[in-house]
Amino acid sequence: MTVPYAISPCTELDLLAAIELLSRCAREFFFPEMGEEAQIVFLRENTVAAAQTLQAKGFVYLAAKQDAQLLGFISISPEGYIHQLFVEPDRQKQGLGRALLAAGIAAISGETQIDTLSVSASNNAVRFYETLGFVRSDEPQSWHGIPYNPMIKTLPQNPASA
Repeated sequence: MTVPYAISPCTELDLLAAIELLSRCAREFFFPEMGEEAQIVFLRENTVAAAQTLQAKGFVYLAAKQDAQLLGFISISPEGYIHQLFVEPDRQKQGLGRALLAAGIAAISGETQIDTLSVSASNNAVRFYETLGFVRSDEPQSWHGIPYNPMIKTLPQNPASA
């Protein structure tokens, strides 16, 4: 049985919890395949201050919460670039990531028509994105020693009819 959750814009407290979740997931899933320098770069680039800067540039941050506990979050650019999408490990494979992505698309679609989504997926997230219809758009890449997989998804012309 799945307990209900709500998705809403991130508050400052949500951002703190989101960065904590991101850091925990990174240590568990990303860091084993990264060197120490890459780990440092990753942590320096993913802070509350960095998230607030992206929010000021129009990135949407949404939190999925249950009884004030953060279960996951998404940050997505106005152009459809999925910057971050993290879900508590014990809540994965229950549709929460899919729901966060749908909410993120809905949040940015009010301003402009988005034709394509893109993401720099970590190695462990590739399968998740593939199940949502994303395809690799290039060979695996590395940024400061941080491995990622460029992926895209073309959206239907009229999302209301899809």
